Amino acid sequence: MQNTLALNGKAEMHSWHLHGHSFYVVGFGFGNFDENTDPASYILVDPVRRDTNVVLPYGWTAIRFKANNPGAWFFHCAQPAHAVMGMAVVFITSPEKCSAPPPVARSCLETSIVSPSDSESSSSDVVPQVKSAVLLAMVLVGISLLGY
Repeated sequence: MQNTLALNGKAEMHSWHLHGHSFYVVGFGFGNFDENTDPASYILVDPVRRDTNVVLPYGWTAIRFKANNPGAWFFHCAQPAHAVMGMAVVFITSPEKCSAPPPVARSCLETSIVSPSDSESSSSDVVPQVKSAVLLAMVLVGISLLGY
């Protein structure tokens, strides 16, 4: 089971969409999320099931989904400009059941669309290997911390 929290520190609504899974909206509120008190109000019986949900201005939404579909799945703000600015995360589920990215993925490196940092030894180390990824138990998407 994957628990995730989306925070919205701005006076605009953000629609969050998850690829590859549907999720349950188990909680929402306004202001700062309090990890000590807010989970007590989670809706754990018959929560709403979705693949997209709006996080209200200055609010937060807690979702839960069963990570049972192997792959790398994008969770992002549905407004394209916001997703490009970084309001997104990739969940990697069941990495042991996934194969490495196809060879065509290296073309981004070869055409300098993405360039490795100075700390990386070679471009072959840059292409992520899904099999070596670790599924995080909890991911915090901090919109207000990122300044969006």
